[in-house]
Amino acid sequence: MIGKEGEIPSAPEPRQQIVKKKNKQPETDTESVLTDWIRSLVNSTLDPLGASIATFLSYTRQPKEGEEINRPKQIPKDDVLQREHARLSELLLRGLLDLDGVEIPSEWQTARKERKEGVRRVQGELNRVDEAWGEKKAAA
Repeated sequence: MIGKEGEIPSAPEPRQQIVKKKNKQPETDTESVLTDWIRSLVNSTLDPLGASIATFLSYTRQPKEGEEINRPKQIPKDDVLQREHARLSELLLRGLLDLDGVEIPSEWQTARKERKEGVRRVQGELNRVDEAWGEKKAAA
């Protein structure tokens, strides 16, 4: 019984939410430093999500005619998949916004090219996630 003898049980600790710190663009006069930082920004967006994206795609992609997909036996319910789609989309969109905020001097063509390629990579993953979710919803 609570309150008679012994200690009152405490509420469970709330789960810590990991808040990604805003990536601060380095102040530099060297194009290669900025180019490396852009590459790192793209990798820090995509690398942690790689396994989650692959799993989400295996749950949601619909096989095309004659195609075999390695699909798990148990697929989570649609509301779980919808939350995962929202989570992945949000993180990928944040990555795009980070890339959009990079200021590059007009004469630094290599850095501009690196940012453009990074945007293509992140946008490509976002498109894959959105297309797979669209296929899943259309098949339901």
